[in-house]
Amino acid sequence: MKQKIKELDEKVDKYSTKITDITKECEESTNLISQLEEDIPKLQKLFLDEENVLRKLRRTPKLAKVIAELEPWEKQLIDHNGKLEVTSTERKLLNEKLELISKVQNPYIVEYKASFHQPVLIYTLIQHLDSTYELELVVKPSKLGKTSLFVVKAMVLCSGSCPALCSLNLFLKTGKLVCIAGLKNLGCHGALDYYYKEEVVGYEAIAWSLLKAWVLI
Repeated sequence: MKQKIKELDEKVDKYSTKITDITKECEESTNLISQLEEDIPKLQKLFLDEENVLRKLRRTPKLAKVIAELEPWEKQLIDHNGKLEVTSTERKLLNEKLELISKVQNPYIVEYKASFHQPVLIYTLIQHLDSTYELELVVKPSKLGKTSLFVVKAMVLCSGSCPALCSLNLFLKTGKLVCIAGLKNLGCHGALDYYYKEEVVGYEAIAWSLLKAWVLI
């Protein structure tokens, strides 16, 4: 019982200290508010004085003449800035379309030489497209002095959303594909999800803008 009373006394002392600190902060805030309220009329007077100075300056003939001469230029500058912004946006859109057309007509060709049993990490950039395009990945591993050619074609269909739901059909032209790991379930690092030794591999993956594919030779 004595122990509980002691603990309660300690809690009371602790809360009393907090109450004292909060009361002190409230007093300081009250004093600051009073000081700011006193400064308001001074600031209002300073603002009015500055406005009067500006009015006097505007009434001078020279300044009025300069302002009148600058008004047409200001309007033209606003118009030109608007046209420049529109042109810049159109140029950006055209560049994006040109890049898309280039990717559709001329798929990526990635060549990578690796030693025997060395994993080859292929980064495939997936754009958020509304159409299907073909992507070719060429992997050239060096096997005991001999070069084998592996061609993987990926038909990628993106829904245009971010992240896009991509249906990937990977076709192996020559050789055998051991495994592929992709970004699944919005994970940053995909595990070795599928192990196939067939010539056709198909699966669905939810990918961000970058699909990481591990091709183990």
